[in-house]
Amino acid sequence: MNEEYYVLEDGEKTGPFSFSELIERGIDIDTPILMPGTDAWQNASYIPVFIEYFETQGYQFPTEDNLAGFGWRILAFIIDYMILSLIVFGIDVKSGLLVLPDTAKFDPAQFLSTMPQRSLIIIEISFAVTFLIYNTFFEATNFRGSLGKKLCGLKVVDADGRKLNVITAFLRNLGAVTVYNIIGMIFLAVSYTVGQQKQTWYERMGKTYMIRNVE
Repeated sequence: MNEEYYVLEDGEKTGPFSFSELIERGIDIDTPILMPGTDAWQNASYIPVFIEYFETQGYQFPTEDNLAGFGWRILAFIIDYMILSLIVFGIDVKSGLLVLPDTAKFDPAQFLSTMPQRSLIIIEISFAVTFLIYNTFFEATNFRGSLGKKLCGLKVVDADGRKLNVITAFLRNLGAVTVYNIIGMIFLAVSYTVGQQKQTWYERMGKTYMIRNVE
């Protein structure tokens, strides 16, 4: 590529640079660049010729081809639900919040059906809090997603392919917990279906995306 590009550094236009020279300079996704034949500055992440370079740097941009389908999202949720249920149940029993009946013929279904309302509320709150902390932590790290998402090849990213910061990850999962507990999974499915980029409403508000790693 012999085209000439300009870079905005400290408010000043510098260049021209070739594509190779820009790569050698180590540009990042927020570097303002002036494309040949244009008069509008754009962040490097929005210029198609640089996408492959940024992908080699660990960025994974959400595209129509890699947005996660609802089936994969549900499978990841089921895996996480099983993991978290075991963790929360163990913590509640260990802490004395839940007391299992002292019998060799323990029937989980009967136990849950006869459990006091207070205990059921404790379980629901414990699970919601654990779910919120668990997903926020993993989405704000280089995992970019929970263990269930990792097993399904899914990652949660922002519009520029970056991992979420703690605040964005927290708000994203707070939206998920709130909707799931108040309205239910059906609303999440409808919200995802009517979205134009395979996003639920809280993902659209937070400008986050769930992608499937196709490597």
